[in-house]
Amino acid sequence: MKSVGHSRQLFWLVAPLVLGLVTVLVWWFPVEKPDAALGRFSYPEFLLAIGVTVSFASVLSLALTGPETRRRRVFQLVAVFISGGCALAVAELVATILPPVNNPFSQLNLGDTLDDTGAELRLPYVRPPHIHWEGVTFGNIGEWQPDELDQQVVIFETDQDGFRNCEDLFQADLVFIGDSFTEAGNVSEEESFVRLAAEELNLTARNLGLSGIPPPAEAVILERFGLPCDPQVVVWQIYEGNDLPEAWRYDSWRQAGYPTMTRQQGTSRWEQWSLSYRLFRQFVPRERDWLAGHFRCSDGSQRTVRFGFTPSPDWIPVLPNGQEHSGWKPIVDAVSLGSRLLHERKIRLIVVHIPAKMTVMGEHVEFDGWSKQQGIPRATRVPTPFSMATHLAVVCDRLGVSFIDSTESLIAHSQNGELVYFPSDTHLAPDGHAVISRLVVDAISAGSGSVTHE
Repeated sequence: MKSVGHSRQLFWLVAPLVLGLVTVLVWWFPVEKPDAALGRFSYPEFLLAIGVTVSFASVLSLALTGPETRRRRVFQLVAVFISGGCALAVAELVATILPPVNNPFSQLNLGDTLDDTGAELRLPYVRPPHIHWEGVTFGNIGEWQPDELDQQVVIFETDQDGFRNCEDLFQADLVFIGDSFTEAGNVSEEESFVRLAAEELNLTARNLGLSGIPPPAEAVILERFGLPCDPQVVVWQIYEGNDLPEAWRYDSWRQAGYPTMTRQQGTSRWEQWSLSYRLFRQFVPRERDWLAGHFRCSDGSQRTVRFGFTPSPDWIPVLPNGQEHSGWKPIVDAVSLGSRLLHERKIRLIVVHIPAKMTVMGEHVEFDGWSKQQGIPRATRVPTPFSMATHLAVVCDRLGVSFIDSTESLIAHSQNGELVYFPSDTHLAPDGHAVISRLVVDAISAGSGSVTHE
């Protein structure tokens, strides 16, 4: 009996020392890595470190407890661990089935379905039909240190094919195709230029915009979903900021035979609700990665405006040295195909160019010291002869397609102190949607033979 007691005493002396050493090693061993807790721990490593630390603290507390109460304390801790572990496991399971906290618009294709239909008309992804989400939306440059004035309640709904329409439509006078600027999931549906234009013209409209896709994929949407609507007019929105590189990626994917995609952008339902993952994210260092400055509004107030994109060669279809961007030909081919398909059906096409936020608001912002240290580009916009809008105008003129360049109109409204883009988002604010809507309405009202180049 004496030897048993001695062994127990030795155990409670050695166990805390061993676990203490293991705890030190677990916290010390991981190397620095990006997007990691404390700059070093991946999610599994972080959980392991916490688990080992809690085990060490428990064993140490037992070692310091008198022998007469130690047995009772052991049973208490075991009960706490079992009940707590079961509760956490249930909570983690429930997190996978709860409705998403984040706006589906900001998730791109995470949680949606990969498109595996006809080989000739493939899309990178499609949204599920009949989504209904309501909540506060954050700007995509505002997830960290969000701008409270930028937050608003948005209802995001999809139709029978997964596009952002609050009701199922099988025929429409107007069809709008484009990327996130057309889908416009960061504003209410009534504030989008799709709905504003339709209401002004007293016509029905179907929004076939889809976040994160380029013109070659938009041509697929036109053929698969737009033409069956038998519209009078198709409005095709093209974006300056990333359509060129995205068009190249899509074209490469298509030429490779549509291999299985593993694209993951956004956060899953589990990541949005999981208590352990939320704790992990609290310890992940966030470094500022956006430029910002002060913008004076028309009412005299000042707002901090952030920028996620700055002018780069990816904004330029053809460089001054004559080198063509690898994404330019896929865009031209897509618009040419769309023009031909619509011309055969006597459907009018209007191409709308939307510039990047920096192009419009960059000259009207007083950048802060941090941004200046990063080297604000000398020019906040691509010179006109080399811009996407200039090259698109040439293509549309050759095809006999109406063209709207919204750049100067948006700049004029920005110069007057209007926030045409959200301060903490790369996308249009309601005022910006109103500008685009007016241009579209004017172009449609002007008749089938017009070419509008603002």
